[in-house]
Amino acid sequence: MKKFIENSSKGDFYHTHLSTITNPSYISLFSKLTNSITGTIPFGNHQNSPSFFHLPSFLESATNPEQQTFGNEPLPPSALPLALKEATTMRKAEYDCLLKFYKIEYDDETLCSAKTMLRHRIFANDRIQKIASINLLRQVYKGGEGLIMRGSYIQAKYIETNNNSKGIYAGCIKYLFTHNFTLNPIYTDLHACHNPKHVFAFIEWYQIPCHQPKINQGIKLYDAAFLKYDYDNILPVHRILSPIPIGSHVSGSGTANVIVIPLPRKLYA
Repeated sequence: MKKFIENSSKGDFYHTHLSTITNPSYISLFSKLTNSITGTIPFGNHQNSPSFFHLPSFLESATNPEQQTFGNEPLPPSALPLALKEATTMRKAEYDCLLKFYKIEYDDETLCSAKTMLRHRIFANDRIQKIASINLLRQVYKGGEGLIMRGSYIQAKYIETNNNSKGIYAGCIKYLFTHNFTLNPIYTDLHACHNPKHVFAFIEWYQIPCHQPKINQGIKLYDAAFLKYDYDNILPVHRILSPIPIGSHVSGSGTANVIVIPLPRKLYA
């Protein structure tokens, strides 16, 4: 929690004052003092940034879960170029989530698995490229996987299945990745402008218990265990609402919970 707040404060300070600094030695000093927030510094748009990026649409992807987001929509210039790792094969349980995501979002139940692909059938391959981190409007999110480094904790909005209300869920980024998927040509309305590169985060979601004794203080409690994997573990990075700090809480009965404190989303467009 303390480190999260310190890094956020350093990023805000750096962004506010960098434009007024002209002496190169001062810029170098700032870089050394803020090396824990690498990637949050606004050095200008990358030359490969898509000219058709639309900020309001990108923001709505995170705030409005009713808006369909495939994961291949334009990213903000701050995200580019993506620092891609070597291609790797997804674990079967995680690949099954990705395949189901595509079937639901593209409304195509004929989509075939790469594990059991059939002749003349469109399939989603199981090869991906992981990304160490991604900079979305000067807010950096990192993947984890491993005992040494944890991924970023985030929250995202979903439509509740029971009453169609909008709920906010918290989880941890297991890893960030890109995946190329070519749409079935029969979907002519989408195929003409289809971008095959999708950018996702694989999220491990915490389960929300019914009893929320600290909700009036703006604090949510979550079960410490993650939910079972499903298609919604695949989250387009466009849909990340904001980072969150977490803590631990033990109830009077000895039950261990995770404390989540929602924070405002930083927007350095």
